[in-house]
Amino acid sequence: MDNQDSKKSFIDKVSGLVNREGQQPKPVDPSTLVNSRTQSMVISDREQAERELQLLAAQREQVQREQTVEAVTETAKKTGVYVIIISICVILLILVAILVFTLIPYLRRPTNPEVTPGNNTIEKTNIGFYECLTKECQELVELPDGRTLIKDGNYVILDQENEESFTTTISGYYESATVFEWGDKLYAHVLRDTGVGAIFSLTDNKYITSDSYELIYSDVTDEVYSGQTWIMGQYIIAKRSGDYRMVDIKTGKEMVQGTKGVFATKNGYFIAYDESGSRRAFNGSNIQIAFVETGDIYTRDDYLVTIEADDLKVYNKEGTELDDYSFKGEIDQIDYDKRAATIAGDNRYSKVPN
Repeated sequence: MDNQDSKKSFIDKVSGLVNREGQQPKPVDPSTLVNSRTQSMVISDREQAERELQLLAAQREQVQREQTVEAVTETAKKTGVYVIIISICVILLILVAILVFTLIPYLRRPTNPEVTPGNNTIEKTNIGFYECLTKECQELVELPDGRTLIKDGNYVILDQENEESFTTTISGYYESATVFEWGDKLYAHVLRDTGVGAIFSLTDNKYITSDSYELIYSDVTDEVYSGQTWIMGQYIIAKRSGDYRMVDIKTGKEMVQGTKGVFATKNGYFIAYDESGSRRAFNGSNIQIAFVETGDIYTRDDYLVTIEADDLKVYNKEGTELDDYSFKGEIDQIDYDKRAATIAGDNRYSKVPN
C-alpha cells in the first residue's frame, strides 16, 4: 500500500509540473512542425545560393583578371612588334640615304669631262708606255713641260720620253684641271663639280690651298694685275664669292680681299679696292693701316704715304702713323697745297693705281 501511495504521489507531482495552473497541456500542431522544417530548409538553400553567387563572383573576377593580363600582354607584344618594325624602317632609310649619297658623285660624274687646257678626256687601256690600272683611266691634260696628267684612280703624271710615271697626292674627284706655270714652279687649279677648287703644286706635289676658289688668274698680263709682273712666284690673284683675293702662292695665305680688285706693293703693303671707289691698305699681318676715300696712295722706302686733299700721312708696317720719318724735312719744305702735285712728279714715290 505504501508502494501504491508512493507511485501516486510521484504521478501527482509530475502532473503538477505539467499543468501547474490546473490547465490541460496544449496539443502540438503538426503543421507547425512542418513549417519550421520548411523554414530551416529555405534558410539552408538561401545560404547555399549565396555561397554559389560568391563563388561565381570570385570566378568572374578571376576571369576578368586573366583577361586584363592577356590584354596587357597582347598590347605589349603588339607594341614590341611596332617598335621593331619602326626600327627596321629607320635603319633601312639610313642605309638608303647612305647609298644615295655614295652614288650621287658617280651619277653626276660626266663621261667625258671638259678640261682646260687640253682636249676632252679619252678612256684608254694604255696611255703610251703606261698600262692603266682602272677602266676609268683617262688622259686629262698635257703639261707645259711635255708631260701628261692622267686620272687612273689617282692622279698620275706621265713622262713619255723617259717612260716614267709619278703618282701625285691629289685626292678625290675633280671635273677639270687647269695647269699653269707661276714663277719657277708648275701648278694646277683642280676644280670640283661644286664650282670651286684648290691650287695644287705639281712641282712640290702638295696642296697650296683647300677647295676655295672659283677662278685663278694665271696670266700675269691680265688687267686684274695692273702691271704687277713682279709678283709671279710670290702672290697670285684668285676669285671667290665675287671677291678678288691676293693669295700667297707659297703658303696659301690670303693677304687681302676686295670687291673691285686687289694690289700688292713691292715693299709689302696690300691694297683692297671697294665698290664705292675707296681703298683700304693692309700690312702683311692682315691689319688695316689706312683708309683713302678719294685721294692717292704711294710707297717710299718702307713707308706707306697717303694724300687726301693735300693732307699727307705716313705709316709704317706696324700701322703707326708717323710724325717723324726719313724724308720729313723734304715734305715740310713743300707748300701744303702743292704736296700732291710735287709727290706725283717725284719718282722716288711709287704710286698705287687708283
